[in-house]
Amino acid sequence: MKPPVFSIVMPHYDGAIPHDRFVRAVSCIKAQSYPLWELLIYHDGPISNNELKSFVSKLGDKRIKFLATEQRFNDWGHSLRQMGINAASGDYIVNTNSDNVIYQNALAILAAYSFWPKRRVKMKSPAGAVREHQMNPDVLIYGVKMMGAFNYLNEHRTARAKGSEEAIQLILTGWPPNKYSIDAMQMVARKNIWERYGGWSLKKEEADGELIENISRREGYLVIPEVLGEHW
Repeated sequence: MKPPVFSIVMPHYDGAIPHDRFVRAVSCIKAQSYPLWELLIYHDGPISNNELKSFVSKLGDKRIKFLATEQRFNDWGHSLRQMGINAASGDYIVNTNSDNVIYQNALAILAAYSFWPKRRVKMKSPAGAVREHQMNPDVLIYGVKMMGAFNYLNEHRTARAKGSEEAIQLILTGWPPNKYSIDAMQMVARKNIWERYGGWSLKKEEADGELIENISRREGYLVIPEVLGEHW
């Protein structure tokens, strides 16, 4: 078997989401048209759910690895994501949550864009400013549907409408990337880049947004003009 190109890291928590959404998240990865991936699932603390134990025992795919930690970190998944970076065999790290959806052709599209050449270009931001930009395929940013989210007071924040995830969808392009308008699942970067910036070593809630913004500003990035998944 060829080594993976993408290592997908997925934190999981007891009772955080309905079990069927976790099954959906794993199933959409198993259904990827691009085969060179591994899925690293890290459960926060000992497993107390028999339904989860049964599901994990029946996964039957050597590309999927499941680990339940001995202690509960409860730090927004940062310690679990860092464990994934440390253990990853793939060239690129993909971050997702246990209720997110990654579309069937997403990894194939990411793989195709990873071969684009590095170059400097002039880009016009949504606000109209023209700036020079380092187009770097080592850092890929793609669009997602934020399910049940909408713009809040015309700021970069979003608010979630309770019980209406399917009715309301906000498209986040991830460009230009800043900590208020990009989700962790939207940035896919080479493992050595995540390591260079300390990975998920910071444990405060907003550390993921700060990390993504820091990487994109210093390394440059390549924007993929397609929606490749859903954040629930």
